[in-house]
Amino acid sequence: MKIAIYGKGGIGKSTIASNLSYSLSKKGYRVVQIGCDPKSDSTRPLLKGRHQRTVTYGQTYGDLPAPTSAGKTFAGWFTEQSGGTQVKADTQVMFVDTQTLYAHWN
Repeated sequence: MKIAIYGKGGIGKSTIASNLSYSLSKKGYRVVQIGCDPKSDSTRPLLKGRHQRTVTYGQTYGDLPAPTSAGKTFAGWFTEQSGGTQVKADTQVMFVDTQTLYAHWN
């Protein structure tokens, strides 16, 4: 399932996105929320005060999370759901628009 929330500023998109992500995760769904606002409005409540890193065009991605899943081995982050290019900590950011990275598993 993929859900995108968009619209003009100040209408509650960030609040809705955060509440929806939280509620779905509590129901057992695995949720990845990606917020593109430099102010971190949609993801700040979910991080509970932890720092959020922003990637910058021309720089490297830096440390990436390593998720776990019972009975599976994490194979890395990729640019496509199936196949695609692997993205590592030293990979240079070459996107200026929204980008989704997909976890691949063995």
